[in-house]
Amino acid sequence: MSVREHPIKTPGEAISAGFAKAFAVHELKNSVHGILTYIALLSKKMNTDEVDQRIRADVQRYLQIMQAEFHRCDAIVARLLDASHLPPASSRPVDVYEMVERSLTLVRSRMERQNITVVKKKGKNPRKILGDPEQLQQVITNVIVNACEAMPRGGRLTIAINNDDTDCVRLVFSDTGCGIPKREMAKIFDPFFSTKSRRQGRNMGLGLSLVRSVVHQHNGKIEVRSKVGRGTTFTIQLPGTTQGNESGEKMGESSQRPGGLS
Repeated sequence: MSVREHPIKTPGEAISAGFAKAFAVHELKNSVHGILTYIALLSKKMNTDEVDQRIRADVQRYLQIMQAEFHRCDAIVARLLDASHLPPASSRPVDVYEMVERSLTLVRSRMERQNITVVKKKGKNPRKILGDPEQLQQVITNVIVNACEAMPRGGRLTIAINNDDTDCVRLVFSDTGCGIPKREMAKIFDPFFSTKSRRQGRNMGLGLSLVRSVVHQHNGKIEVRSKVGRGTTFTIQLPGTTQGNESGEKMGESSQRPGGLS
């Protein structure tokens, strides 16, 4: 079963005031969760008897991540106060692989607890994407968080990044989770719709609606395929650019079980 998204009719898809407020809460929750994870890691490390140079380096890295997430929270609140629409996307070359790595870092503790294995596949010299780094980071993080929610008892998340034949970059996120029932596939991008029960979720169902809006604003496409009991695959296609690709490198397939933040 698959769902293909159609282009929006107007640029900068309008969001109601209620949706904008709930969107801000949803995004703030993701950032705060990441910050709290690193605060816990810092506390654990600083309580050890030997705080050597390697520990100090880890602490510095964690603090930088926390600082960046606090800045993101501040930007989300400012955006909410400014308007009830997604802001116009900025435009600069974005390394999608680096963004995937950052998103994985933010949710790594959760993936470790849930026993989720990550398999990363990067094609030869994938193009960069011309777009808004903050908004694209939200897209990637939300898709990964969605996969985690589908695999509470463990599983595998495969992330592939490749160029396609239309000068676009294709990102494919495949999980081995519970899958989405056929009757719910047509609604998964609707604001406030969630496949999780209220007792399970505490999630307002805004993540995928946000993903769709940002992808469309970047002139991209999104496709979802799912089978109950087998898993779900999100395929995102975004226009690529050759700007800033001079130092591209070749990386094949890697597999890891999240766990080493030390």
